[in-house]
Amino acid sequence: MADLINSKIWLSRPKLVCGVMTGTSLDSIDIAFAKFDVGKKGDHEFKFLGGNEYKLHPKYAKTALKLINKNTPISDFSLFQVAYTHLIKGAIEKAAKEFEIKEDIDAISVHGQTLWHQPDKDEMFDLQLPHTLQAVSASTLSTLLEIPVVFDFRAADIALGGNGAPLIPIFDYNFLKDEKEDVICLNIGGISNITYIPKNSSDENLVAFDTGVGNILIDSAMLKYYRKKYDKDGKIAKSGKLDKALLELLLDDEYYKQAPPKSTGREKYSDTYFKKLVDFKENNDISDEDFIATLTRFTAKTIAIAINMFTKNNAKIIVSGGGRKNKEIIFALKKELPQNNVVMIESIGLNGDMKEALAFAYIAWRSIGGMYSNLPAATGAFRKTRLGAVSFN
Repeated sequence: MADLINSKIWLSRPKLVCGVMTGTSLDSIDIAFAKFDVGKKGDHEFKFLGGNEYKLHPKYAKTALKLINKNTPISDFSLFQVAYTHLIKGAIEKAAKEFEIKEDIDAISVHGQTLWHQPDKDEMFDLQLPHTLQAVSASTLSTLLEIPVVFDFRAADIALGGNGAPLIPIFDYNFLKDEKEDVICLNIGGISNITYIPKNSSDENLVAFDTGVGNILIDSAMLKYYRKKYDKDGKIAKSGKLDKALLELLLDDEYYKQAPPKSTGREKYSDTYFKKLVDFKENNDISDEDFIATLTRFTAKTIAIAINMFTKNNAKIIVSGGGRKNKEIIFALKKELPQNNVVMIESIGLNGDMKEALAFAYIAWRSIGGMYSNLPAATGAFRKTRLGAVSFN
């Protein structure tokens, strides 16, 4: 218990943290185990002990999307976060057995399932307030596993005027920066985001933001027209052709021109948004494969627009997230950005599926250690702060 109260005690020896992430793709729980420590020169170090993706219940995505897109009773929200927490518990136990984690886990870092994220202000009680909701019952999890749980990472940054996103840049800066060349850390999940780190820069000089869609629209179209959760290797996209009219419609959005800091999510690319695209497809007789091909090009195009507008040329692009496995996204990205060297994160020894879970494990380690984890240059907050709350039994 003293470790959780006294940051000096917490940082006095390596700590084993389990990172848990469920992203906007709604397909799996990512579990990553890592030991974090402070090196002799004061730099941060970690040892990755193992991690994997654990598929969610077949009805999980449908249930979560119902909560996001439709008016549902509060009882459904209440039940969802407890049921989701039990799924996390099972995944952690399975992962700990799979990777033979014998020693005690010092903390669990749980991002929670984002059901709503709105950094723009809404009105209530004559107050204008931004808000965000990541569902999880941290108290349930910490009680059942008897391990401290760090959660609710985005609220503190939003309270300080930030977007509450992106939060991964603190990990990118500490572990992926390069003294010899500019680096862009690109994550293609449900939503795509980048962290641009100029060589020899401080964490106050980077640029980070959500570029727009990642896999969300492609996955929705694959489910509707092919009854598949995603376009494996981009094969359907490769078989189709670009529909220029649809691409123009997709790109007609001020978000892509808006200067960072900025963030987005399923609240923007909702069922209503997707239905408009489906209506356009049907009214213009766009084939299923051309629809997928155009959505795929759209993902690559918006990433390229962001990189060309808000970073310098020739930076090395390190790609992580599920979208890196879509060969057509990567092919289109390289075509859009011939001046950049595009590499997979595995080329530098990291697991591209585990990066976000690993990053939130790092944020939790920092938080208990009394360190800030948000970067105002990325989120727009007016100061740095420690992120997350801690639940312990």
